[in-house]
Amino acid sequence: EGNPNYRRYRHDVCGHEQRTARVNMQSGRFSCGGCGQDWPAAPSYLYAMSFTLATGREVVKLGFSRDPEGRLAWQLQRDTEMPCALLRKVAMRTGQMAIRTEKTMHGELKRRYPDAVLAPAHWQGQIRVKSEIYDASLTPVILAMLNEVEAEQQAPVPAD
Repeated sequence: EGNPNYRRYRHDVCGHEQRTARVNMQSGRFSCGGCGQDWPAAPSYLYAMSFTLATGREVVKLGFSRDPEGRLAWQLQRDTEMPCALLRKVAMRTGQMAIRTEKTMHGELKRRYPDAVLAPAHWQGQIRVKSEIYDASLTPVILAMLNEVEAEQQAPVPAD
C-alpha cells in the first residue's frame, strides 16, 4: 500500500488479515488483530481531550487508547494543575480498528484544516505527545467525527 516497510499478513489459525510493519514481524512484536490477546485485538477507544496551555491557548487532542482516562492522567498530562478533560470517547471493537480509524481522521483533519494543526513548539513540556494536537476551534468538528464513527459502529452490517 505504498510503504515498503509494511506487508499484509494472514494469520493461519483464524484467517484474519492485517497490515504489519516488517520490523515487528522480524522482532516478534506483533499480535493478531483477530484472535490475539494484545492491543490489536483488545477493545479500545477513540477519544477527544481538551487542554489549556500555560499561555491560555486551548487545544484538542484526538487519539486512541484502551484506557483514555488513564492515558490522560498518567501519560499525557505533565502538570496536574493544567486544565484538561476527556471530552468524548467512542468504543471500538479492536485496537487495530481504532488506530486505523484514528489515522483516517487525522488525515482528513490535516487536509481540511491545515492551519489548525499545531506545531509541537506550542505544547512541548506541557503535554507528553509528539503530534496530533489541534487548535480548540476544531473541537466541534472532532466531536462530530466521533459521533459519526459511533453511529457507524452501531449500524447493522448489510447482508450479502
